[in-house]
Amino acid sequence: MTTDARLSRDSLLFWGAALILLFVQLGATGPWQSEDRWLEIVREMLASGDYLQPRLNGELYFDKPLLSYWLIAALSHLTGSLSEWTLRAPSVIAGLITLWATRDLAGRVADRQFAPQVALLSGWLLLTSFGFLQWARMGEADMENLAACTLAVAWYWRCRDRMRGRDYLAFYLILAVGAQCKGLTAIIVPMLALLPDILRERRWRTHLNLPHLLAAGLAAVLYLLPFALSPRGSMADSHGGLALVLRENIVRYVAPFDHTGPLYTYLIALPQYLLPWSLLFCAALAAALSGRLAEPNIRRWLLPTLALLFAFFTLSGSRRNYYILPLLPYCALLIGVWLQQYRSGLALRLSASLLAIVALTLLLAPLLWSLGAAETYRAALPPLTLALCTMPVGWGILETLALSHQGRVTLLSACIAAAALLFAGFFFMQQPLLDDYRSEVAFARQLAALRRAQPEAALAIYRDKPVGRLLYYGQLTPPVPILRDPAAVAALAHSGDGEKWLLVYGRNEAELAATLADAAPLADERQFPWEAPDRRDKLRLWRLAAR
Repeated sequence: MTTDARLSRDSLLFWGAALILLFVQLGATGPWQSEDRWLEIVREMLASGDYLQPRLNGELYFDKPLLSYWLIAALSHLTGSLSEWTLRAPSVIAGLITLWATRDLAGRVADRQFAPQVALLSGWLLLTSFGFLQWARMGEADMENLAACTLAVAWYWRCRDRMRGRDYLAFYLILAVGAQCKGLTAIIVPMLALLPDILRERRWRTHLNLPHLLAAGLAAVLYLLPFALSPRGSMADSHGGLALVLRENIVRYVAPFDHTGPLYTYLIALPQYLLPWSLLFCAALAAALSGRLAEPNIRRWLLPTLALLFAFFTLSGSRRNYYILPLLPYCALLIGVWLQQYRSGLALRLSASLLAIVALTLLLAPLLWSLGAAETYRAALPPLTLALCTMPVGWGILETLALSHQGRVTLLSACIAAAALLFAGFFFMQQPLLDDYRSEVAFARQLAALRRAQPEAALAIYRDKPVGRLLYYGQLTPPVPILRDPAAVAALAHSGDGEKWLLVYGRNEAELAATLADAAPLADERQFPWEAPDRRDKLRLWRLAAR
């Protein structure tokens, strides 16, 4: 088989694996983390027909730009419904773009002789890293941000020696689209990533031209257009789009009002997101810093870029682990270059050993579960469904790693295949099973059924804002009133005819004993034995008594 034919076959295998790992079981679980905000905001957009003013429970919610909502809404129109799948599909598409951009960038930065192999390796390493897969399968704006950051840098390297007006325009349009998905990070991160190359040999002088200026201006106008069209988009409105862009991106960076993680946040988050390739990254970084990686672009551009980006995120007062996602493609590229030279080093053998330990743990999960679970929890935990589904995954990983010992595949290929199996088992089988042990969505669906049976009953929530899961799966019509004190609850109970229902978290129930009509609630969020017994964070639906 010729080299070109082998590379074509390998690329076909890569993209097939990417489609499987990203799309299979994509809508099988309810929302995780902040996904419910996107679900509910898009639901309210579709219901109202207002796509310029995002709302959550009827209140304006400009904390994130509009485009990430529009992408979900567009897919919902195409498929005929809003669902967990349409929520996450834009992130999957952005993940595929990130993979393509990473491979393209690697092929241009690496030594020409090894560029195709480095591009393929970098793509596989990124695809089979935990952080990338986790966020590519999550319906928030972070993967769109990563796609824009990576694609802009890849586009620069593709055109850097012959930049024309249309090339500048494409570059800045990528930045504008990314900024309209997540925020100004999609502009700042690519600029920082390109700074070492632009400053080298005074390359910046070649970009001082009129087409560059015009392209940047046109992209800025297009970025600002949604804010100009929105009735609440101006800087003059403190709750408007541009004002919140400034608050969420600039004010949060220099004077954080939340998300204040410790200074070492990314020293922990980056190795976690690179699993199972964290040891390979450490070895590659050590080799690059010691000069054992001779490729000039690694020393002159990639290492300064990694340092700049890591410092940029670390120096921010606001730190969350997923902010570091834009570094993953560069880490995969560095590992890919290193593996092209060192394919049988200690770090790779240790990574294979780590995968083997994980596989053994999965294989023995039913036994370990029965031995380790306390008597109190044994009946409540799901060893039969969850633990048994880990066994074929563990066995498959061990069989795959064994192929390298038999000489049928390289150790690197076996490790990549084992990592793909590990994450396929988690996202396709284990995570959907774990979803059955989350109570919020089931409670909201129970609430929706009760509302359909008695649509005339008035509904309010006590003290806390209703979360997106409750609004979306409860099929509640916004805004759901929020009652701040017992007097407001009593006033609702005595107002008008018909039943009055109140949603109350366990931490607030003691204040309302005189107003709740029944000894038992109409609906009760499920309590699992391993959760805190005080039910502080569990919802109940109560019927109010008019007294």
